[in-house]
Amino acid sequence: MGILFEPVGASILAFFILDELVTWSQFLGGVIVIFGLILFIFSTTKKKKVKVLDK
Repeated sequence: MGILFEPVGASILAFFILDELVTWSQFLGGVIVIFGLILFIFSTTKKKKVKVLDK
């Protein structure tokens, strides 16, 4: 899933190195990709269950 971040990173580098302009549609697409990656990471992390022992 990390490969989806590659176009976002390339756009950021092009902005700083090549003085490329980022359009609103590119910015919105990058935000959607990052938001999707965050959702994927949170949905796949294993949650540890704590066992409660009764005395």
